Amino acid sequence: MKLLLTFYYLIILIIVTMPVAIAAKKTPPKVSIRTVCQSEFVECLNRLPAELIKTKEHQDFWYVLKIYEFESLFQLNYTQRLHEATAKYVDSKNIKSKEFQFLTRIYHAKTQFAQNNEKKGIYYLDKAKGLFSQLTSTISNPIYLIHYANIILVEAHRLKKSGLVAESKTKFLETKQLLLTIKKNYYQYNNPSFQVELYTNLSHCTGQLNQRTAAIEASKKAIFWAKENANRQQIGISEFNLARAYQNAKQYTKSRRTYLTSIRSFVESKDKVSEAIAYLRLIEVSKAIGDKKTIARSFTQLDTLAESEDLPERIITWKNELRLTK
Repeated sequence: MKLLLTFYYLIILIIVTMPVAIAAKKTPPKVSIRTVCQSEFVECLNRLPAELIKTKEHQDFWYVLKIYEFESLFQLNYTQRLHEATAKYVDSKNIKSKEFQFLTRIYHAKTQFAQNNEKKGIYYLDKAKGLFSQLTSTISNPIYLIHYANIILVEAHRLKKSGLVAESKTKFLETKQLLLTIKKNYYQYNNPSFQVELYTNLSHCTGQLNQRTAAIEASKKAIFWAKENANRQQIGISEFNLARAYQNAKQYTKSRRTYLTSIRSFVESKDKVSEAIAYLRLIEVSKAIGDKKTIARSFTQLDTLAESEDLPERIITWKNELRLTK
C-alpha cells in the first residue's frame, strides 16, 4: 500500500527456492521467477515476458505472474506502464480470481490519481472496497487486511487534497486504528512482507496525524522487516520513508543522512525514479541546514539522471522549481 513516493505498498508472495545441484559442476543455480520478483523488481520485469508466454492465460500461476508485474511497475514508479497494464483487466468480466480483481482495481485507481483523474480513481477504489467483503470469507492471508487499510489511507489523502481537512483527519484516525487492530491480532505473524506493509502504512498515517515520534519508530520497524526480505529497492523505500519522517520532524541532519542511505539502495536496485525523488528531498533538507555542497552535488546528479533516464515530467518540474527557491 508509496511516497510518499506515490501510494503505497501491495502484495509480494514469499516463497524460498532450493538450489539445484548440477552433476559435479559448481554452476550457480537458476533462481525461480518467484524469488526474483520478491527481491529484484527490475529483473522481475525483464524475466516476466518469457514466463508469461509459457503460462496459459487465467491459470492460477498466470494471475501470480501478473501481480508480480503490477507490483514491480508500481514500486518502480512506472505509472503509465502500470496504467496501461491494469486497464486491460480492470473492467474484464473474464477474471476468475477475486484476489487478482481486487488488487488490479487498487493499482488502477492509484494510476488514475497519479494522472489527476480523481473521479475515475475514486470509482475504482470504491469497486475494490466493494469486492473486499467477498474476499474476507474466502481467503486467510492477512495481507489483504493491510490492502484494505491502505484503501482507507488513500481516501484520507484524497480528502486532504480536496481541502476537507477535518474529514481527512477522521479517515487517517480510522486507518491508524485499523492498522493497530491488525497489529494486535497478528502480533505473532512474522511474515516480512506483511510487517513491511503494516509499518509503512502506520508510518504514513501517524505522520499525517503529526505524530512525529510514532512515524519515525514505525519507519524504523519497516526497515528492519524490509531487510529480512532482502529486497534492496524495498529497503530503499523504507529508508526514504524514515528520512521523510525525520524531515517532517525537522530533524534535518538525520534526514539528510538517511536520504543518502536510501539513494545508495536505489542505485543498487536500479530504481532511477525513486533515486531522483530522494535527491529532490535531499535538496530540501540540505537547504534547511545550509548545506550548499550537497545541494550542488544533488542537482548535478539529477541533471545526469534526466539526461540518461526518461523521468516523469513532475520530477523535472519539481527540480526546476527547487532551483528557483532559496
